[in-house]
Amino acid sequence: MSDVFGKRVAFTLYNSTFDNRVLDSNRFDDVEWGDLVELILTERQLVAAKEDSKLIAPVRFLHRDAPGCRYAVYTEHEAKRGLGKAGELKLDKDGEPYVWRGAVNVAEWSMLPVDIDGEQTIGQAREFFKTYTYVAYTSFSHRKDGHTEKFRLLLPLQHPAPHREV
Repeated sequence: MSDVFGKRVAFTLYNSTFDNRVLDSNRFDDVEWGDLVELILTERQLVAAKEDSKLIAPVRFLHRDAPGCRYAVYTEHEAKRGLGKAGELKLDKDGEPYVWRGAVNVAEWSMLPVDIDGEQTIGQAREFFKTYTYVAYTSFSHRKDGHTEKFRLLLPLQHPAPHREV
């Protein structure tokens, strides 16, 4: 990993697959690669349900005041559940609208995510990616059927790639 010491990455952490909020408290726009690796390797948790799995988005999202930024709004489904009025802005704890987790709000990618859902084993992926710098972690569905390996690799990019070029 010596070639990436000092490498900076951006990512956003979510509490679950249903968490679509890009908040200042869950976005990390300038982190050393080694700190991200340490976070992934030390914060691993077993969860009972997929919707409780933490999620990492390997991107830097637009800030709420950036031109073109889209805010989160309540859906019809959420309105029927009494969470808010359909089309109404969702607000954070300070009463400010929050940025929606969606491709339209991605500014740039600092890592390449590679999802492997049974196409390779972890051992095969280690061999294939041995000349690259990466961190890997298993997904919620890893070996749920007793044998299919499902995992993700994050490879830091040399330079962040604007979303429009990805």
